[in-house]
Amino acid sequence: MRGSATSFTVEEFSDLVKILEEYPRWRAELRRLLLTEELLELPAIVRELAEAQKMTERRVAELAEAQKATEERLEAVEQRMEELAEAQKATERRIEELAAAQKATEERLEAGERRIGELGEAQKATERRIAELAEAQKTTEERLEAVERRIEELAEAQKTTERRVEELAEAQKTTERRVEELTVQVQNMAEQLSVLISWQRGEAGRREGERYERQIVKRAPVLFRGGKGGATDATIVQERLSDWLAPLLGDETIFQAEEDPTLCDLIWWKDGKVAVVEVSLKVNGNDVMRAFRRAKTLQSAGVNAFGVVVGEDWASIEARERAKEKGVEWFVGGIPSDGLIAFRKLS
Repeated sequence: MRGSATSFTVEEFSDLVKILEEYPRWRAELRRLLLTEELLELPAIVRELAEAQKMTERRVAELAEAQKATEERLEAVEQRMEELAEAQKATERRIEELAAAQKATEERLEAGERRIGELGEAQKATERRIAELAEAQKTTEERLEAVERRIEELAEAQKTTERRVEELAEAQKTTERRVEELTVQVQNMAEQLSVLISWQRGEAGRREGERYERQIVKRAPVLFRGGKGGATDATIVQERLSDWLAPLLGDETIFQAEEDPTLCDLIWWKDGKVAVVEVSLKVNGNDVMRAFRRAKTLQSAGVNAFGVVVGEDWASIEARERAKEKGVEWFVGGIPSDGLIAFRKLS
């Protein structure tokens, strides 16, 4: 732009203003330039505009000279009209046309003069606008400096925030690891508690079963209406079992637990019949089969034995049906089977 400053016209400056209004990015670039060398060259630009104004005045003078030449040509035409007397009518019409052209020329000249006045006003407005832009530029620079300071402050605050976030992230990882460890500990404790609860329930059931078994052993004389017997660890019962099982006990004979009558809960006999009793709070199929197999072992030794199950309730309907199928008698829920009733009637 510096290289073409001597040929910069008012019209070109108006075009520049329009372009800058249409392209904000160019306007920003112009501001950047104006803040440096161009701002110092404003007086030179004003002088150039003044020179452009002088050029406009010279052009107006040239138009006046042209008008003078036109008038001279008109005089020549008048002379030609005198020479062309025969074509007076045509010449008069031509003169009228030239007069109209002259009028149009004058109107154009007046319009040019008005345009020059408008351009002068526009030049003043442009100068005022330049002054306003310079003031606005100064304000913009001050605001820009404030923004830059604020950006620096925010950048520093951002660094502090990032450091804090990193610290929190590390603390979060530590917390997550601790939570995972605690979760594992809680799971282990829950598993241990579950095992303990299961053990307690099993132990409680076992103790309750043992209590119930002892109670039945004590009540045996009442349940069976007389007779003799007891738990298999009683001396009288062990002696009787030894006599009964003697024919079956060889050097290598060992009964399976399910078939061994010495492991039953109660042995009771009267009038030549022997009850092999299994006791359980809830009588299930396994209780029935143990009573059946252990009684069968004594039967194989020639003892008139039969299986009996005693409990407070049946574990299932199938357990009761199994007892009927295997010929095992019962006293469950206070109700005796027909075979047990017959056994009680023996003396």
